[in-house]
Amino acid sequence: MSNQKASNTSVAGAEISAFGVRLVRLSLLESPAFKVEKSEFIEFDLSKPEDVKLLAARIQKSLQRLQITRKQPLLACVSPPSFVFKNLKLPLVKDEELNEVAYWSFNKQQVIEQDTHIFDYCVSPAPPNAKQLNAWGFSAERKDIRWIINAFKLAGHPLAGMTFVPFAIQNLLTTGVIPPAKHSQAFIWIDETFAHIAVFQNKQLLVYNSVNCGTRHLLKCIQEDVPILSKDADARQALLSFINPEHVGNSGSTIQNNQLFAGVFRGLEKLKNSLLQTIARTPMEHVFLLGEPAACFPIMEHFRQTLGIQISVVKFSSTDSSSVQGTQALAVASALSSPETSNILRTRRDNTAEKHKATHGNRILAFTALFSVIMLSVFGFQLHSYISAKDKLAASKLEAESGANALTKEQIATLVSQINVQQQSLKSLAMRQETLVLLGDLCNFTDSNMKLIGLNADLEGVENIPTFVGGKVNMELMILGDESSQETRLTSYIALLGESPLINNVSHVEYKRVEVEKSPALRVKLIVEPALDRLLKEHEAKQKKNKKP
Repeated sequence: MSNQKASNTSVAGAEISAFGVRLVRLSLLESPAFKVEKSEFIEFDLSKPEDVKLLAARIQKSLQRLQITRKQPLLACVSPPSFVFKNLKLPLVKDEELNEVAYWSFNKQQVIEQDTHIFDYCVSPAPPNAKQLNAWGFSAERKDIRWIINAFKLAGHPLAGMTFVPFAIQNLLTTGVIPPAKHSQAFIWIDETFAHIAVFQNKQLLVYNSVNCGTRHLLKCIQEDVPILSKDADARQALLSFINPEHVGNSGSTIQNNQLFAGVFRGLEKLKNSLLQTIARTPMEHVFLLGEPAACFPIMEHFRQTLGIQISVVKFSSTDSSSVQGTQALAVASALSSPETSNILRTRRDNTAEKHKATHGNRILAFTALFSVIMLSVFGFQLHSYISAKDKLAASKLEAESGANALTKEQIATLVSQINVQQQSLKSLAMRQETLVLLGDLCNFTDSNMKLIGLNADLEGVENIPTFVGGKVNMELMILGDESSQETRLTSYIALLGESPLINNVSHVEYKRVEVEKSPALRVKLIVEPALDRLLKEHEAKQKKNKKP
């Protein structure tokens, strides 16, 4: 996920928060310097995804005002209500096994479904003698992400990438926007459901914690302390006025504002206690508040006075310094994404699976190419022999007709028999090539969660050369991954095999539940009936048809 190219001087980023969408356009200077050219906040209730067309229209207008074009890749960060972040301790395994190990380890802590959830992970750099890998797994419901992606598509500017907030924060550290510190640095942001604390040390995530005091909880506390704000819409407007200087609304009376402050601070009590516990366990040099609604002056001052540590918001240089707020930090962090930044639109698991499939396919293609070269060489030799025999037969006939050297019927029969044997050999070689393509189909249709553990064929001979013509292929598969979707993936695999022109029928023999490394798996036996004999007959019929006058 990258938004920094040498040829580009302007990049764009977005943050999707509990109150709307923040868009920024940056001008890149000498790394890590940049300038915030323009920024705009689109107020929107993101708890109502049914209004996606309305949000798309407002995003489109905002992009036009900010002069963000399709030539500028737009990257976003998000902290959806269903966001889950877990620390994983993984064994030292091969790279191709790491995906499944990470998924199973995450599933032990938080049960998720592959069909309904996005899952990915990142591995922290390990010391030379480490006995295990330290990783972070993260997940969110697809429905919380999909409608945001659709909104930007409808706006005419599809997202080039999307990441979760902890990795956007890491961009600020790796690019040097936030200078390195001797001790740990904590970052706080608040979404619709939770308030989050992420502690980084040496640019790596060290501690992560979430507390159940998101904007929903804050609104509830405000409504309890300020009875006049009993309606949700009124409470949202009051909280926006409290946290966002760009928001223009009725700030209310002084008494109401004091009550509003008291409600917000009471709602943040859980966050304050969690931060105190984190500081007690980890030496802390600095705490940053990021995004709406955390990055505002009243909350910063409240924490500074009650906790007694250095707390601030991240600020950036701009052509108009009065418009630059800490609320822009996460949108800026998204714009500074690099290829190493986690991208949930194309996860590490997706990339590994595609790489594995491409490698597997390349091996099959290479083997097929080598086999084809050998077969062509053999075919050329046999064709040369066939032509030579044919020439001998023609010469013999000519000699017989001229009477120069009369041939016997036995000699002619011997020559014809030699030609027929060579024709049959060519036919058998063609069948072998079809057999290789069939094996390619059987292997290529398996995904990363399917392991082919057995392949046996009942062969029948064509002139003592074994082929699959009239025979059957016995396959044995092991289906790994999520137990609830194993049978669905088996059905999909059988359907793909059924669509191959080289296969007549797929018989489902049996399957049973087993355990592989203490994880559920499905062991399956299939019988595949090839269609190579039918294809050969069709080919012969076409040849006979073409020979007719």
